[in-house]
Amino acid sequence: MTGGAGLLFPGPAGLVASAAVRAALAAGVNANAALLFGRICSFNGKPFWELRVNLGALLGCSKRTITRYFAELVDAALIVNRPAPIGEIPAGCRGKLPYRPWYKWAIGLPALREAVRSGAKDAYERWRAKFEVSRQERATRTKLGEIIGTIVSTKSVVPPTRSTQSTVSAPTPRRWTADELDAAMAASGEPPVPPSRPPDTS
Repeated sequence: MTGGAGLLFPGPAGLVASAAVRAALAAGVNANAALLFGRICSFNGKPFWELRVNLGALLGCSKRTITRYFAELVDAALIVNRPAPIGEIPAGCRGKLPYRPWYKWAIGLPALREAVRSGAKDAYERWRAKFEVSRQERATRTKLGEIIGTIVSTKSVVPPTRSTQSTVSAPTPRRWTADELDAAMAASGEPPVPPSRPPDTS
């Protein structure tokens, strides 16, 4: 199989074609036959008469295999295959064909359209509900931001003054008396320090 969705489903009803492929696969037909069914449905009910040789080139198979795929779709009650009126030029054809084409119509196409519409409506409702929740969340965040901004702007912040700042004063050195020094020297067992000059005995 070659080509993207636009090449496989050239008609205007691309969503219906995708739903048709899923329905055909659920019916148990071949994957390529399901793609052919989607291609037929993409034309939204118009007679499908595309040449088998072109379809075979698109899907990478022979004309005989394309015929077998169409027969499989007919057996699965997914399409109706009828010859075109004698002498009629199919829509979109540039001139009269050298053979009598066969038209193919999808069975149950209105049901497929309704399924696509219902699915699209459900998807829209889910998106709408999610969007509404997101909108409420954004509104809540905006309101909360306004409240916080009001609180911050109205709150007075007083810088600390010198009187309120905690100060740590340096420890005051102890003043030892002569008696305390002598008692400390005696307790340590060291000899007393002789005076720098002899006492005055006169």
